[in-house]
Amino acid sequence: MVPEEVVANQQFMADGRGSRATARPIARYRWEFGDGTPTLITTSPVTTHRFGARGEHQVALIVEDTEGNAAVAEATVRVVLDFPTPDAGPLPPRDAGPRPDAARPGPDAGVAPPDGGPADPDAGAPTTSCTDNLRNGAESDVDCGGSCCRCEQGRRCALDTDCATGVCGDGVCLAAGGVGVSLLQQPGATIDMWPTHVVTGHLDGDCRVDLVVGGMDTDHVSLVRGHAEGFPVVQHLSPAPGHLSAWTAALGDFTGDGVADVAVLERGSQRISVAVGPIEAEGVPDWQLVLFTRGALDLVSGDFNGDHVVDLAVTHDTAVGRFLGTPVGLVPVAETELNAGVVLRGAADFGLDGQDELVLTGGLLELQLLRFRADGSYVLDALTLPAGPLALVTADFTADGLTDVITVDTGDGIHLLANAGDGTLLFKQSFSAGLFGQQALAQADLDGEGHPDLVVTHAGFDVQLVSVLAWDAALGTWSLVGSWETCFNPSAVAARDFTGDGRPDVAVACSSGFVLMYVNLLP
Repeated sequence: MVPEEVVANQQFMADGRGSRATARPIARYRWEFGDGTPTLITTSPVTTHRFGARGEHQVALIVEDTEGNAAVAEATVRVVLDFPTPDAGPLPPRDAGPRPDAARPGPDAGVAPPDGGPADPDAGAPTTSCTDNLRNGAESDVDCGGSCCRCEQGRRCALDTDCATGVCGDGVCLAAGGVGVSLLQQPGATIDMWPTHVVTGHLDGDCRVDLVVGGMDTDHVSLVRGHAEGFPVVQHLSPAPGHLSAWTAALGDFTGDGVADVAVLERGSQRISVAVGPIEAEGVPDWQLVLFTRGALDLVSGDFNGDHVVDLAVTHDTAVGRFLGTPVGLVPVAETELNAGVVLRGAADFGLDGQDELVLTGGLLELQLLRFRADGSYVLDALTLPAGPLALVTADFTADGLTDVITVDTGDGIHLLANAGDGTLLFKQSFSAGLFGQQALAQADLDGEGHPDLVVTHAGFDVQLVSVLAWDAALGTWSLVGSWETCFNPSAVAARDFTGDGRPDVAVACSSGFVLMYVNLLP
């Protein structure tokens, strides 16, 4: 049902799939975690939780059928500050001070405390940083909840007070009033590039999500600050002013200091430049340079060794390289040789163990999950898709507490790949919005019903659209609920709370050199 031992402030999976109905179907699962948090009621047999301090907790699962009959299962969970590592001793908690500058004993072995002995047992659980692009401390989701800004709807929560809407249900922030989708275009911002992608995160702690846009035919990436009235503040981050090229970006706290940095890659080069946070609205950031051994094409951030510090992954045509986050910056580890043609698409924790897997595409119809082991070896799982993936997003689309994937192709096809429960993916269904020329994809709970919706951009001969597909529980799929005209060739899209009102908005970046905001008017 639950692990015997977990790490404080680290998410774990509680699994009730061993429950069996007798005469009537199972109607609900009641989870009591014994740590003072409210009883969690779900319709899914799988959920997640985290304990804020070390100790022991008695967890109870009450399974009820449609007539109210109930059965109870109990288990004891021991909460520790961190799992020990065989080579270096326990990892020091994040609030015990920065990790030592000494080189790591191995690519994933962790780092010993400065005195070489065990971590101080009284040092406490990891502290909360609200701008590091990590979920830590008392946060209910990444950089929100607990003592940080309240979370937008669709993000994870433990209490009503974690949510900007004031409503937490089934562990997700819900709309406070009516549900539905209504978007209003706001003034745009000039980014002076042909955009290829956007990444989002909290960079300045003002409770509005910011975004970084990367693209072609430019000498910079654009940091676009969230604002209540569109996108009036744009800051160009350029590691090589005047050098026109193609640039891509990733966000994360790569130094473990609690502040998000921006990694910028010139595609095809060996140079990865890191703008060290905090990045002020005025002035030029401090840059750190790291080198890949060959021309890199894409990069993505994530925790690829489970040490609670953000790392960076880059791809060459035939290899994946990793740079581990350390107090002195990004440190390279051995590269992983793969088949030719791999493209890096994203990263997510599919196994709910605190370590992210890389999502790659290889070949015309293949999606791959790449997971690194502590000894430097790796596991690569491949899945054949119905059509070549143009873009993808990750989220819990099947409401079972596990991370899934949705892809779009260049036609009108949209494809759901469900988590099999063991960290691998299985094809589940295909559907369509009936609109061809798909360009980009994002996900967020736009209608406030507690389930991820989809945002898809389309480029046709005479119309450019951004469309929303909302989850339809009765049909068991997503249905088109609205389309809005947008700028020419909408090649990148994101859906987050850019205005700070608790509702996800939509940002569309177009080859005309603009990024537009569509404000969510849901009451």
